[in-house]
Amino acid sequence: MTTEANPLFRFLRVAAAAALTCALLAACQPASERPALSLEQAREATASFTGSFTPPPKGAREILASFDLIPGPPTYGCGAVVSLTDEEISEMVEAMPPNRLGAFHRGKFFTGLARTLIFQGNYPRGVKMMRWAIDDVPDQLRGGRSRYQALLGLFQAYAGDFDTAETNVDRASSNLVQSYKHLSGTS
Repeated sequence: MTTEANPLFRFLRVAAAAALTCALLAACQPASERPALSLEQAREATASFTGSFTPPPKGAREILASFDLIPGPPTYGCGAVVSLTDEEISEMVEAMPPNRLGAFHRGKFFTGLARTLIFQGNYPRGVKMMRWAIDDVPDQLRGGRSRYQALLGLFQAYAGDFDTAETNVDRASSNLVQSYKHLSGTS
């Protein structure tokens, strides 16, 4: 028996259509049945309002201006940090919270900075920042260190220093093998 021939299906379909029709008719009241205010009642309601009206803020700047914000240390994106000296970058990194096992955000900062410098064509400084990232990774995190080592090799290849790039990629590979042996218990 198909659903079209099933009497229960037909009944449910008719009941659903009837319920929908009743709901639509109840929601659509004609304008003549709505309570309307006379002109005098509207004037009284308007006159009884004594508060002042302040329009809501229109944009994010107006909303932020309404808060009492406490100024904090300046924040920089990688594009802005590129113009800072190495000493200023070191001071910024020292102000960051210390690394925890598994969260080496200083290294990530240096990596982002190195990428920005490399893509802007400043290869020597980008390679230097990548070395700082490697130095920042704890010794226990061989996987993170090998990842950064491979990136350093890539950046050195961009710079045209293929011999040193190959050495760093070999170090990254060696670190990965050591990390695998350590994790698998075969070291």
